[in-house]
Amino acid sequence: MKKWLFLKLLMLLSCCIAPGTLLAKGSAAVSTGHVTVTLLSEQVKAEPEQTLWLALRFDLIPHWHIYWRNPGASGSAPLIRWTLPAGWEAGAIQWPVPKRIRVGPLTNYGFEGSVSLLVPVEVPPGPLPAAPQTIIAEAEWLVCRVDCIPETGRLTLELNTAGSGSITATETRELFTAARAQWPAMTNLAGDYRLEGGTLAISVATPGTLSAAPSDVWFAANEWGPVDASGVQRWEQTATAVTLTVPAGDVPPAGAVPLHGLLVVESEHQGTPARSGYRVRLTAQPPTTANQHLDLVTALVFAFLGGLILNILPCVLPVLSIKILGFVREAGANQRRLTTHGLVYASGVLASVTVLATVLLILRAGGESLGWGFQLQSPLLVTLLAYLMLLVGLNLSGVFSVGDRLMDAGQSLTESSGLLNTFATGVLAV
Repeated sequence: MKKWLFLKLLMLLSCCIAPGTLLAKGSAAVSTGHVTVTLLSEQVKAEPEQTLWLALRFDLIPHWHIYWRNPGASGSAPLIRWTLPAGWEAGAIQWPVPKRIRVGPLTNYGFEGSVSLLVPVEVPPGPLPAAPQTIIAEAEWLVCRVDCIPETGRLTLELNTAGSGSITATETRELFTAARAQWPAMTNLAGDYRLEGGTLAISVATPGTLSAAPSDVWFAANEWGPVDASGVQRWEQTATAVTLTVPAGDVPPAGAVPLHGLLVVESEHQGTPARSGYRVRLTAQPPTTANQHLDLVTALVFAFLGGLILNILPCVLPVLSIKILGFVREAGANQRRLTTHGLVYASGVLASVTVLATVLLILRAGGESLGWGFQLQSPLLVTLLAYLMLLVGLNLSGVFSVGDRLMDAGQSLTESSGLLNTFATGVLAV
């Protein structure tokens, strides 16, 4: 477990339960006190088979920020749910190059000041209705300084489909032009990575536009998990490549899965800080050092020691007394019976863990960045778990009673002395 996991959890909880959520209706702009969010269109008129460009612009007060697609050590990226005319389809958010924002020991990826998130919308072929077309964006975002406040807004925009005007105001055109200038370079750079212990050795072909003397170079994965955002990254520049040593994250890339991300180059131009980004696709390379994987015997020894250590956890100690009572009941049985039931119980435990591990490996082989505990990076899930624990406490306190039938069902599987019941006991233990 990472050393700052507890602090991350506290920040996630504060993100979810802090007051200040706002919901506005029927407006192209929402102001919350921390940020003003505006829905804009690059085109004032919708036409068949056109790619409309919409922007959700965030104007933040000083020292507050929102997050990139991968928020880093904590946080949550903005989310937009579109309600569009029939047949219209919205594409993915085009993310600008983020900056690293440090909050205590944690490092996040995000934006301060003003930022515009552009989204393409495809208009279908064929004649459009004469009436103005309504576009609705229901947005959710997390705005943070040290504490985080979840906010929402419902923004509405109408586009004409008739008339001769199609040129937007100069200020709007300049806003979209400036937003595109903040995008990473459109060309994907080729590179590779090698997982060695707890670090990723990354090599990327030097882009032709790379500064001759960058002040810093760092890598951010597109999704949370493969890279530890708060860790120190070391880089070197050669004539043909940029190499980085990056600390692996809580869910390092598994197998030969490609790693997609952003190479960010920071420099100064005439005393003014500048930041540019390059999309990169990294292919996996085999480790160079020997004995990267534990042999089976060593792995089994450590697994056994891990199982012993787990028995001192507060959630496991009560179960030990139940098992001791089971041993007492079986004390008079013959050795063959004890051995058989012990093996069947172990089979139930191993079968359950194998199913869980298999599902996880299948998902990760499909490109999902998943691992044990990954769900605790979701502020929504952490909030739901907090409420679940409250309900469990009320249930145990006798305020209400829920789940008696489920407990009876589990008891019925384990209360007799057959082998099937012993196997079920192992399953339920997991």
